[in-house]
Amino acid sequence: MRLLKLIGYLALLTPIQLWGQLLKVVIVNGHDGTINSSAAQEITAICQNQGYRVTYLSGNNATWDIVRPAIQNANILIYSGHGSSKGYDGTGGLCLNGNGGEIISSYTLEEEVQLAPNALVIFKSVCGGAGSSASDNGDIGITEAVKRVSAYSRPFFNMNAAAYYADNYEGSTAKFLKKMFAGQTLQTAFIENSSFWNDVEYDATLSYNNTMRVGVASEYSPGSHTRTTTTNGHSVTQTIENFKTYDVAYAGDPNFTLTH
Repeated sequence: MRLLKLIGYLALLTPIQLWGQLLKVVIVNGHDGTINSSAAQEITAICQNQGYRVTYLSGNNATWDIVRPAIQNANILIYSGHGSSKGYDGTGGLCLNGNGGEIISSYTLEEEVQLAPNALVIFKSVCGGAGSSASDNGDIGITEAVKRVSAYSRPFFNMNAAAYYADNYEGSTAKFLKKMFAGQTLQTAFIENSSFWNDVEYDATLSYNNTMRVGVASEYSPGSHTRTTTTNGHSVTQTIENFKTYDVAYAGDPNFTLTH
């Protein structure tokens, strides 16, 4: 009888409680990242409510010397900052704040970091992370968008991750996490987070792993917009005609959930 009571008690515990330690979320607001303290507080509250321990690294704390040990064995890694060309197919890596801007290549990530098994990686407003980049001067096309998403996600799958999600909208990370914590799959949360502004244009097998998929959603509205780009500290503002952009994407196991 005591054994049955114990089994029943254990069945009520979350995996976090069962193993006696908190699962780990690390938010990295890198060089020119868009996850400010207010956004980080919202994400932190959502994750802590699910029993996760959250670390937020920004400013002088978002250097590789600090980020590297912090993200070891992370269950959820959230990154915002500039994109980089130091990865597969000329796309990938992190831009951090050491010496005013240090670039960590995809290959360095693979060599020096191991995430927790089946980790989730989220890229927020990273050029190329969801397909489009702030420097694009026109529609890059779905083939290039898929290529960029595939390249950005690849190193993380080589270090234990099961899921990658990226988009470029304010408040989107919190919305996505709420959907995932509610039990939605990666693919379903991607589709629902795309539905307001975007159309899912591509969802097919990942080129380098036939057990995974990659999906990209696009947006187009007629008119023009003002764009400011910054290169080596020099900012240029232009008014340009709108073109199709690719702003929400996922890669990995489409059936991945945070609640199993």
